[in-house]
Order: sequence, then C-alpha cells, then structure tokens
Amino acid sequence: VLIDIEDYEGALSYAKVIFENEKLNPYNIQAYIRCLLKVKPTDYKKTLEYLIDTLDKIDTDISKEMFYSAKANYYSVFDNNEAKALSTIDQCIKEFPENPYPLVTKLEICEKFRNVTEMENTLKALKLNNPRANTYTNTNFAFEAKLLALKGNISQAIALVDTKLSHKLPSTAIEKLKQILYNY
Repeated sequence: VLIDIEDYEGALSYAKVIFENEKLNPYNIQAYIRCLLKVKPTDYKKTLEYLIDTLDKIDTDISKEMFYSAKANYYSVFDNNEAKALSTIDQCIKEFPENPYPLVTKLEICEKFRNVTEMENTLKALKLNNPRANTYTNTNFAFEAKLLALKGNISQAIALVDTKLSHKLPSTAIEKLKQILYNY
C-alpha cells in the first residue's frame, strides 16, 4: 500500500524485512528494489546488485521479467546509460508483451532522460495495447502529467493532477508530484 501511494521512504523498512523473511520471493525482491531505487539510501548499490542477481538465479518467468526491469533501471541509475537501459527494457517488453510493468519501467527511464518521443509511444502502448493496463490508472495519469510538463504544458499537467489524482492519492504524494512537474 505504501508503494502504491508512493511513500517509498515509509515502505523501505517494511520491504527489507519482508524480503529478509522470504528471500526467494520475486515480488518481495521487486518491492525492495523499487524502494531502494526511489529512496536511494547510502551504499545501496551493492544491495541492489545482490537483489538483481537473486532475481536472475530464481529463473522463473516472473523473476526474469523483474530481472530485466531491475537491470534496465540499474543501467539508467548507475551507468547513466539511456541506450543500454532502453535496449534492456525493450527486450523485456518483447519477451513479456502482456505484462504492463516493463512499460512502466520504460516510462521511468524515458522520464529520467527526458525522452519525450519514447515516453509518448510507451504511454500509448501502456494505455492501448495492454488489457491489464487499467490497473495502472494512477500511474497513467501521473505519466501523462509528466509528459505534459516535459512538453512545456505545466498548467495542463497541474490541472490533470488536480482532476484525476488529487482524490486518489494522499496530499503529500500530490504535492511531491506537483513539485516534480514544476521542476521540469
């Protein structure tokens, strides 16, 4: 729930404890990775590498998809390598076309590198081509707002947040999102 409302700081300690209690559950690993990437605590790179390696060793379809997504994020964050990150996540999207999560990862990578064209295409793919994408309604709206802001339409971005997300997310998450939009 804390991750869903983007309270990654609050979720981090829970994600760590849950992971430590069941270290081979890919969903626990994914939640812990997500929190680490958002909070970026001191010296988290080694922990992240361990978690990514663990996903690779589990060797199931779901862990493989999570591995590719985590690896793409790793290339984006630690190597600052947009091409490698996008290539990795595109491989994941190709192998797991029905899973919306790699598309969300690609949106995050596109946002980081301010790649508006890829972000537009990926958002369309998430909304139109994926039957499970409706579970990501808040994520869709947040990325639509970010895309508008990146294109210079800050007032439209803020209006979208106010009309589509303000009643679905805590005020702290809304304010954080608006601050991100203003900083574009």
